[in-house]
Amino acid sequence: MSAYAVAVIVAVVAAKLGGFVAANDYELPDLGRVAWIAGWVSAGCIGVLCVVLRARPRLDVDRTAVAAAVLVWWWFSFDLLFRSWSTGIGRRVVQVALWTLIAVVAARLAYALARHRVVRDLALAVPACLLVLLTAAVGSYRLGVDDTARPDSTVGAVPPLADGAPNIYWIILDEHARADQLEAFTGTDSAAFTEALTARDFEVSTSSWASYTRTAQSLASTLFADYVFAPGGDVENEYLVGGSALRGENPTIERLRAHGYRFVYAPAGTYQWSACTSPPADRCVDVPGGFDVTDDLGAGLVDLTPLSQLRLWQVGTMDLPTVAAAAEEEVAAGGPFVLVAHVMSPHWPFRYDADCGMRPEPVVPAELSGPERAAMYANEVRCLDEAVVDAVDRIVAVDPNALIVVQSDHGSGLSIDLHAPNAGWGDAALVERLAVLNAMRLPASCRADDRYAVDGQPLVNTFRIVLACLEGRDPDLLELRAFLWPFNDLRGIEELDTARLVPESTPDG
Repeated sequence: MSAYAVAVIVAVVAAKLGGFVAANDYELPDLGRVAWIAGWVSAGCIGVLCVVLRARPRLDVDRTAVAAAVLVWWWFSFDLLFRSWSTGIGRRVVQVALWTLIAVVAARLAYALARHRVVRDLALAVPACLLVLLTAAVGSYRLGVDDTARPDSTVGAVPPLADGAPNIYWIILDEHARADQLEAFTGTDSAAFTEALTARDFEVSTSSWASYTRTAQSLASTLFADYVFAPGGDVENEYLVGGSALRGENPTIERLRAHGYRFVYAPAGTYQWSACTSPPADRCVDVPGGFDVTDDLGAGLVDLTPLSQLRLWQVGTMDLPTVAAAAEEEVAAGGPFVLVAHVMSPHWPFRYDADCGMRPEPVVPAELSGPERAAMYANEVRCLDEAVVDAVDRIVAVDPNALIVVQSDHGSGLSIDLHAPNAGWGDAALVERLAVLNAMRLPASCRADDRYAVDGQPLVNTFRIVLACLEGRDPDLLELRAFLWPFNDLRGIEELDTARLVPESTPDG
């Protein structure tokens, strides 16, 4: 094995994965993890190349390395021509067959052309130069983001709790529609779910709103109890702020820590930017699943390759039985604690079948018609709502005084193009996306107190209400504000006229 052969393989792998990082850098892929993967991929490719050269000693080492480099490049380019998320087995077989045919032709052509020194030089120089450019671009962005001002998480002195320290559960149901919007877009009546929560001492709001259309911004705003992202602000990347906030770096958790609470975090599992780390969390609840479970970073890398067609890995997601089990363990260990659980449902891909069992393979909405997607979303909500009630019952059975908040981060997306420019959002789309589920089970001493009424409150006031209740004081509530920005570009954030948020702007069911 020559030094050139090793260098060309390493350069191609690094450049290809570097391109993946650069293309997704706004979402802050874990550079250490990508580098670790690149190292193992490079070592594996070099090992395979050694085996081939040992089996075929007449092959020229450097020319074979060029052919191998072309195969590596093509391996990580499967998504350029083919659908990594196709569910039909026939389509998958055809796609892999076509990819293989192109790979064989490309490798043979590369080996033939590599007899020329200039081709071999270019095979190394091009990915090496590309890697330098990508490294500079990613490094410049990361350094700029790291220097970006972040909201202050510190808190001052806190008053004593008024009536004990109940354990707190914040359960986030990603993309759960508000009842009126669920009926408007799917024809589904969710009154039974509202009644079940009400019977369990929840107040369920019929008119609550999120202020942001996407997860990181919405959850960060709730935890900071403020409008963190606004025109003229210093924050340029919501994942940096949202991820650290979910891991416990926010004034709400800091204030609860000052009251003696532990912080338990059950992450979505889907997003690497919001993965749990301990510290700052006192406990990370493991996402259910085994070796075949990954997150959006792992799935994104697999989707670049033909391995995506084998469905060997699935994106892991937190589920409600796991949350309930963690709650039971924490109660047994002794409190007080606050448990933040991010459940990636009813957000697609759709996981429940008609009997509310788990599908062997989730359904991706891109392969569905509009009516099919609405029907599957409605089924997802129905099954999830049943799971919510079961989880609440398990929690209350071991923790009768539990303070439980069940919310969505934003509404559904059945009529929405998240990549649309700000001007492309109609009123109906805004209402669908910003209308949210908001249900709170406050301590008995606060339930009849109008100061802590939940109905109509925006998500930003969630912990303003909770903490005021616990501390026996008037909540300092904020008026509703709402914002919109181009996809993954906070520089274009604009404040909306909240007069646009009227349910009458939605379509008839």
